[in-house]
Amino acid sequence: MNLLAQNYYYDEAVHETKLHGRIDFPYVVYRGNIPGYLLSYPLHWHDEMEIIVAVKGCAAIRTGVQEFLINGGDIAFITPQTIHSISRHGNDALEYFTILFRFKLLCPDEKDETFQSFFLPLQTGAISIPVLVQEGSALNREIRPYLKDLIDNRKAESFGMKIKSDLFAVMHLLQANGERTEPGHPSPGTSGDRLKKIILFVRQNYMRPISVREAAAHCAVSESHFMKLFRDMTGRSFIAFVKNFRLETAAQMLSGTDRKIIDIAAECGFASASYFTRAFEQKYACSPAAFRIGCKNKDD
Repeated sequence: MNLLAQNYYYDEAVHETKLHGRIDFPYVVYRGNIPGYLLSYPLHWHDEMEIIVAVKGCAAIRTGVQEFLINGGDIAFITPQTIHSISRHGNDALEYFTILFRFKLLCPDEKDETFQSFFLPLQTGAISIPVLVQEGSALNREIRPYLKDLIDNRKAESFGMKIKSDLFAVMHLLQANGERTEPGHPSPGTSGDRLKKIILFVRQNYMRPISVREAAAHCAVSESHFMKLFRDMTGRSFIAFVKNFRLETAAQMLSGTDRKIIDIAAECGFASASYFTRAFEQKYACSPAAFRIGCKNKDD
């Protein structure tokens, strides 16, 4: 993996601001694999609607408080500003396509009735849509032809009208299968904003010791409330999250640079090189040195 890929990883660790597509046509289709160009996409969020079309293999996806496995043939839908991640599941790999677009591509005027009645509620969480649509389901069969069309013609020129037509068809089917959230139901916005604040805090401070007390104070809540809140939002403890973030960052440095392993360990917040090696082996089932050699052989 080159340094450009490593820097892109760092951007995605928080709020992804990369422009997908053109300013006047915010839409793009990417082909990807986990592990591959990147080892994983840690918790992040962006302004685009994201559709993940799994081709073959398996990976783990987390969106908000939900965590699930996506397998070949499945489709995942991630709404704008939703905190999510995608990572390797065990020794499995996943080949997939990602379709990214902004709602303004379909509704440039936010005062438009369609935007107000569907896209805005979808953006704010007032409407919930299926996150994982498994292969073989009726909805999967209905949506798949439109997504196949978009993927097959991803490099075609002058395809703008058809792209919008296919995307409108997909969103129409999602709307038909969506549900209004109950009045008084907790909005995902508040907890999501808190989690974004914590992720940014970790991203900016992972190189040094971070205590639960400091993180709780940063969010202006008690330690006990912070620990429960964080586990509810991520499915893991804050300490485990920080440790995993440091290890994933170290893995990217190992694969993307020639820096000494002991220096990488220190920069990623590990006070002890031996503890870093043990933790790395536990997560990646190999030593940091073997991991680096494997990455180089893969590039060759």
